[in-house]
Amino acid sequence: MVRRERFKTRKCALAVGAGIALLATCTWGQDAKATYQVLYSFQGGDDGQFPLGAPAFDAAGNMYGSTSVGGKNAQCLDSAGCGTVFELSPGSGGGWTESVLVDTIGANTNPATGVIIDPSGNLYGTSGGFAPVDGGGPLGPSVAVFEVSQSNGVWSIGDLFGFGGDFVYPNSLTRDAAGNLYGTTLEGGQYNNGYAFEVSPQSGGWATNILYNFGAAGANDGTVIGPVIVDAKGNLYGAGGEGGAANKGVVFELVPLGGGAWQESILYTFTGVDGSFPVGSLAMDAAGNLYGTTITGGVKGFGVVFELSPQPGGAWAETILFNFGNKAQGFNANGSPVLDAAGNIYGTTNGGGSAYCNITESYCGVVFRLSPPASAELPWKYAVLHDFTPEQTPGPLTLDSAGNIYGFTAGGGANGLGEAYKLVP
Repeated sequence: MVRRERFKTRKCALAVGAGIALLATCTWGQDAKATYQVLYSFQGGDDGQFPLGAPAFDAAGNMYGSTSVGGKNAQCLDSAGCGTVFELSPGSGGGWTESVLVDTIGANTNPATGVIIDPSGNLYGTSGGFAPVDGGGPLGPSVAVFEVSQSNGVWSIGDLFGFGGDFVYPNSLTRDAAGNLYGTTLEGGQYNNGYAFEVSPQSGGWATNILYNFGAAGANDGTVIGPVIVDAKGNLYGAGGEGGAANKGVVFELVPLGGGAWQESILYTFTGVDGSFPVGSLAMDAAGNLYGTTITGGVKGFGVVFELSPQPGGAWAETILFNFGNKAQGFNANGSPVLDAAGNIYGTTNGGGSAYCNITESYCGVVFRLSPPASAELPWKYAVLHDFTPEQTPGPLTLDSAGNIYGFTAGGGANGLGEAYKLVP
C-alpha cells in the first residue's frame, strides 16, 4: 500500500486542502475535552432559525451561514419564513453580532446546505424549499443555486441556476480556483438518481453544464449522492450512500474529458464490514488520499472512518482508521470530515455522546478528533472533544488558523432554534 509516514507536531502549522480553505493544526491534550463557547443563539422571526451547513469565513474573521427558515419573507413553509443568509462578526470584547444580509425570496427560498465564500466576499449556496408561484397563489418547488453579493454596502440575492419545477435536493457546493461552482443532487436527471453539475462565470452571466447523470450504469455507479470536492487538476470526488455491486455505497471520481464531457470512475465499492452508506463530502490531503465516514457497517455495525489511498496502476486501497461502536464515543457520523496539517481528522456524529444520551438512547452526538499514530503499527487515537444535547443536531465543521473549531447546530441553544459555537483547544 502506498502510504506516507505521519508525524505529530507540537506546533501550529497551516495546510491548504484541495479546493478547501486554510486549515490549522495544534496539538490537543490527548484526552481533554475542548471548551465550548456559544457565539450566537438564533431567535427566530426576522432573525432566522435552524442554521445548516458548515460556517464560512472571510479574511477578517467574519462568519457566514444561512438559516433554513425565518426572516422577513413569511410566505414559505406555513408562514415560518423563507430563510436568511447572515453574517456573524466578532467584537473586541469577545461577543459576536449577527446581521441578516438578505432574506431569501423567489427561487432561492429555504437554504438547505449553508454557504461558501469566494476571495471577493461573494457567497454561494443552494435552496430547496417552497415559494409562491409567480409572486402569489399556491406554493411550488423552489430549487436553485444562488449568489449573495454586495454593492455599495447593500446586499442582494440572485439565482445563478434554477433546477426546474421539481425537487432534486441539491447538496452543498464546492468552488475551484477559477471560480467554477460544482454540486450534486440527490434526485432528478436522466435516470432520477441525481446528477453532478457545474455553474461557471461567463462574460455577462453564468453558464450551467450537467456533468454526469448518475444511474447510467444502473445502481453500480452510486445513488444517494453526497457533495463533491475538487482537486488542483479539476477532478471531482464524492461518495454515493447506496449503489455499487453490494448496494453498500461507493466512492467515485469525475474527470473532465474536454468539450464539456466528463467520465465517472468508481474508486471503491463498500461491502459492509469495510463500512456502508458513506454520507457527506470527502476530505483530501496533500498526497491525494481521501477520507470519509459511513453511517453503518464496520465490525460493530455503527460505521467507520476510512482512508482511500491511490495505488500503482490506478487502483485504490481502503484502510479503516476507526470503527464506531461505543455509544459514549458517538455513532451515526455526519460525514464531511476536515483535516489539519498534522493529519488529524475532525468530525461530528448525530448519535451517542454523554452518559445521559447512553442511558436514554437519545440521539445527541459529539465532535470527535482522530489522530494518526507515530508509526503504522499503532492504532489511531480517537477522542471526544464535545458532547451535544439531544436537541442540538450538529452540522459539519470549519477550522481556523489557530486550531479552533466552529460549527452550527440546527436546534437547541438558548431559544431552541440553533446556535453558532466555537470549540477552543
